[in-house]
Amino acid sequence: MIILYFQIRGGAIKKIVATDIVDNPVDKESVEILKELGDWEFKKVEAEKPLPFPNESFDLVFHQDVIEHVKKPYLFVSEQYRVLKKGGSLIIGTPNILRPANLVKLMFGKLRFPVKIGENEEIGEYVHIQEFSEFQLKNLLEEVGFKNIEVRHCYFGIWPLRITFSLYPKGKVGEGMCHYLMVKCRK
Repeated sequence: MIILYFQIRGGAIKKIVATDIVDNPVDKESVEILKELGDWEFKKVEAEKPLPFPNESFDLVFHQDVIEHVKKPYLFVSEQYRVLKKGGSLIIGTPNILRPANLVKLMFGKLRFPVKIGENEEIGEYVHIQEFSEFQLKNLLEEVGFKNIEVRHCYFGIWPLRITFSLYPKGKVGEGMCHYLMVKCRK
């Protein structure tokens, strides 16, 4: 569950810092690719603790499939806000709690959190502590102080990279039941 922090100068990436709660999980080939983009480093961080970075250190923070594993999402997002420079961006992706599979589980009384979704030898169990709706994410980000919150409804894709495997559905019902939420906002 890596989180990437970027320092950008003149439109180019100057530095990338990757963080995780385990020792560096990035393979050597990927590290070489990252080093070609700019200075690269890895920092192991403690879960649910303040980040080891000074205020306003980064221009961009990016993570996918992380916030649903966090016990203290307000602290998690507040720390990202703190380390972003004024005008910096946060891009996150997370499963939508209102996706069709969850609605079926809800009808049968089977939608519960936390839920184990897998296991890894290094990390142990992967657990979704909670999942979020579009409204909940927007509310959380606004409470922390983020502005210009833009949500994209994805069906198995990564919106900021313009990678999608199906068209966005038309209408509020289709959007609300999307599989995945991609959010971009500014400090």
